Amino acid sequence: ASGIFVPGTVDPAIVASLTEAIDAPVNLLVGPGAPDVATLAAAGARRLSLGSSVAAAAYAVADAAIRELLSTGTYASVAAELDYGLLNGLVAD
Repeated sequence: ASGIFVPGTVDPAIVASLTEAIDAPVNLLVGPGAPDVATLAAAGARRLSLGSSVAAAAYAVADAAIRELLSTGTYASVAAELDYGLLNGLVAD
């Protein structure tokens, strides 16, 4: 394998032990509560993945927006939206 994926392991000491013992890049699944990128990189992690966390966060915004719309008839929960120009720029060549 070109790398080892170790979901659920974010303790820097364990990550350091794994990276010392495994002769391949160690890749981690991270999210809220995990140490920051610099800490995990210093422990030897080569790639960090957010997995489905970004989609789950988007679903949380959708849930909040629907609840707000149905309960108060307002739209404040979607005020932090990204405009289409920025979104298109993110996927432009």
